[in-house]
Amino acid sequence: MVLRAVAVSRTQEDGGRSELLRGTGVGPVGGLAASGLVLGMQCALLGVGAGTGLLALEGARPADALAYGAAVCGTCALLAAATMLLAQLTTDATGARGAGLAALGLLYAGHGVWAAERWSRAGAWSPFALRGAIDPGGADDWCPLLVAGAALLVLLAVAAAAARGRDLGVGLIRFGLRHRRPLRAGGPVTLALRLSRMQLLAWAVATAAVAGVLTAMGENMVELARRGAVEGGVLGSLLGGSDPGAGLLDYIGVLAGALACAQAVVLVGRFAAEERSELVEAERGTGSGSARLLSAWCLVSLLAAALTLGAAALVSGLVGAALLDTTAGDALRLVAGQWPSAAASAGVTALLGGLWPQARWLAWAPLLGRVA
Repeated sequence: MVLRAVAVSRTQEDGGRSELLRGTGVGPVGGLAASGLVLGMQCALLGVGAGTGLLALEGARPADALAYGAAVCGTCALLAAATMLLAQLTTDATGARGAGLAALGLLYAGHGVWAAERWSRAGAWSPFALRGAIDPGGADDWCPLLVAGAALLVLLAVAAAAARGRDLGVGLIRFGLRHRRPLRAGGPVTLALRLSRMQLLAWAVATAAVAGVLTAMGENMVELARRGAVEGGVLGSLLGGSDPGAGLLDYIGVLAGALACAQAVVLVGRFAAEERSELVEAERGTGSGSARLLSAWCLVSLLAAALTLGAAALVSGLVGAALLDTTAGDALRLVAGQWPSAAASAGVTALLGGLWPQARWLAWAPLLGRVA
């Protein structure tokens, strides 16, 4: 929902469509409300799908499915609203994606710390705590959903106020406008690196932080698995191998790999965004063809995936060696070894962007299948 929230808000604005909408008399709050309505319908569809899937389980009641669907819908809606608020603060869609994904990682990590250590200040306020608070199949408590609804209204109200207070194409918070230096680049690759360097750094730091937190959280589970106390279920399938510590790193590697694949898809997709904003036309004036420009973004995406997975492997390897008795080789093999999947995602996105630009969204299909 983070990427969808950016797509229906700042991406539309960067592409010039919001300016056309303003020309018809629709104000900033009206445009934000329309985006919120679209996201709300998508969240509702996700909730319906989740609730329907729960009904397929033996012993599940309609009330349990309704509570679970409401929890999924509420979680997605809160994440979307928070992203829309952050999108009003950043300068463009790229910054909004980075801020939204960083917030997503922090919220998820905070909820994990809260669940593992019961540090209420670390994550009880996270949207990911909503499902546990409602307790579908157990208490089916609807009161937390009312609190989530109130928080959703507050986020939307603040986002509307922020949208009213800024101009099109700029963020409410402007960084470094007085000291901005001319952007110098020796070629398409250098230009792509300079345009995305902060995103690369933020993505690597956020992924490494999530990997480190999840590795530390798994210490007790790995210890129980080594004693033979974990059998069957999801934990049993993850930690039931010969080395539970390596099994946990394998799971973390899959998550880090999914984030690296998403990063590759987003970066290669920047070429299409530049085409819509006419930046590609300016770059062609320097003698660089479309193939060279697209190849530059592909190369940057590969470097970014290597940086992200390398940082995650380094942190998970250090934490794993201290808490799980795993080796640096395990982290390198199971976490950094996800790089080929990110390279494949970049290749699929580039192929679709070159042959069938309208179907670039299909590049997300392998990633969704990987996560599922």
